[in-house]
Amino acid sequence: MPKQAEINIKEDMKYLRNLRKKENNHRLKTRIQSLILTKEEKFKRRIDLANHLGVGIASLDRWTRVYKESGLEAMLSISNGGARRSSVTKDVHDGLAKKSIRFRQSTFGLLGCCRMGQRKLRY
Repeated sequence: MPKQAEINIKEDMKYLRNLRKKENNHRLKTRIQSLILTKEEKFKRRIDLANHLGVGIASLDRWTRVYKESGLEAMLSISNGGARRSSVTKDVHDGLAKKSIRFRQSTFGLLGCCRMGQRKLRY
């Protein structure tokens, strides 16, 4: 049977509730709500708390670990990842752009011919 996470929440309930009320970001509100519900001991199992909040257990465990190691401020900072490197080099990108331009020009020429042929058929 899954055990209840042992976490000591330092902030008082009034502070957490006010913080949640003032917060506009839904993701941060959910994290604060997890602390409130944990402090109130509303759920015996972490999986039940995660289901109630609509998040995965891995996310809840990660938030808890960050809170234990670094505190509330770190838990409430959302990281959107780093700068992703492009898998297509600049040379390849430039070459594809040139081919795309040539293709559009040739396609327009082909479509232009077809349209002219259609006009001839109408007369």
